Amino acid sequence: MGAVMSLVYIEYFRQRFGVELREFHASILKGLEGWDANFAQDRLIIMAARTWRLGPQPEYLAAWYSPAAGFERIDQWEQILRSGGGDAYELTVQRVANITSAGCYEPLVEPLAVRNGIHYAEFFRVRSNIVSVRNLYQRRLEHHPRLKLSLLGHRIGQLGPDPGGVPFLGLA
Repeated sequence: MGAVMSLVYIEYFRQRFGVELREFHASILKGLEGWDANFAQDRLIIMAARTWRLGPQPEYLAAWYSPAAGFERIDQWEQILRSGGGDAYELTVQRVANITSAGCYEPLVEPLAVRNGIHYAEFFRVRSNIVSVRNLYQRRLEHHPRLKLSLLGHRIGQLGPDPGGVPFLGLA
């Protein structure tokens, strides 16, 4: 595997016990959108919640896209957080949510920021090769023109939860 030229980072999280749902939603929105507005290197592309108890735990996730950075962005985040530069956003989220896991992904197509509307998420394991996965999703989009592919990513090595592949399709 070559050098990572862009990075998708997904945080999977859940509401802390005892935090009211309204406070949870308001704090998550404030924290994630605050980081997005103040750190231009990172783009919040998806904020999603599981509905109708479909899909795996935890119930919430946030997907970030850093188009001009690879793994070095993780070191930069660490420096920002140690200096207190992201406290207004990070502490707001930590107060109401537990991050249960996270993952680093290589985008297989250019991610699109789509944070409103209905998304359909899948999780997959690559059985053949990455090119065939990309082609499969492109064919699906041709057959379903109302769908927009917000994210198609594949876990980098073992840096994220199984099974490793994540597409998010939005209804237009």
